[in-house]
Amino acid sequence: MKKILMTIAAVAFATTMNAQLYLGGSFGISGGTNTTDKIEDGGNLVSRDVKKFSLEVLPEIGYKINDNMAVGAEIGVDFTKTTTPDYYYVGTGYQQFDTTVKGTYFNFSPYFRYIFVTWDKVSLFCDAQVGLRFGTGSTETPYFVNGAHLGNQTRDVKYSSYSFAIVPGIAYQASEKISVVAKLGKGLGYWHEKTTTPDQYTLPVVGTVQYDRENFDNTFGLNLKTLGLTVGVYYNF
Repeated sequence: MKKILMTIAAVAFATTMNAQLYLGGSFGISGGTNTTDKIEDGGNLVSRDVKKFSLEVLPEIGYKINDNMAVGAEIGVDFTKTTTPDYYYVGTGYQQFDTTVKGTYFNFSPYFRYIFVTWDKVSLFCDAQVGLRFGTGSTETPYFVNGAHLGNQTRDVKYSSYSFAIVPGIAYQASEKISVVAKLGKGLGYWHEKTTTPDQYTLPVVGTVQYDRENFDNTFGLNLKTLGLTVGVYYNF
């Protein structure tokens, strides 16, 4: 399986007042194409290129307790979009139609940071972080009646999650005023996700009944789905 992933993740700026309070933020953008397993299209083998895009803005505020400890929080928003092609038999042959999933999510992640090793200008730290994420999105799928494509059908989706994680990082003091900080993705921990999608079914006599379909995803360990290096530049007053 071929994967193409481009990531420009996290350019961050921070100011520190009285070497205690620091303010900052990060910006991340990523996109790419993932070729999925081959599927059958009228007897021919074809592949599907899934396109993904995400944009993240995370302001940050923190308080440095001493040389080894700090507390802080990231508060921000991110946008994601995934487009997956599929093939449907319409008329006399197969045609490609896209399913698009997109959403806007809000994040709040307080953390406790402990710097456990320092070598000259290089420091290693870990953030004990609690993550809260919620938002809304939509799923747009092709709509067919008796083999005829009549347009697209859109369903709203509600999303919420919480997590507990240890996120490792490294900091380099480039100068008296500037330091560079890197974090290893979402780290090691536990993630609980809930997705709610409206749906309907038809019963005799009663007719159409509306209901919410809920899906749950629980992950424990190294979160490989969101693993990546986040790099930030801090400016210290």
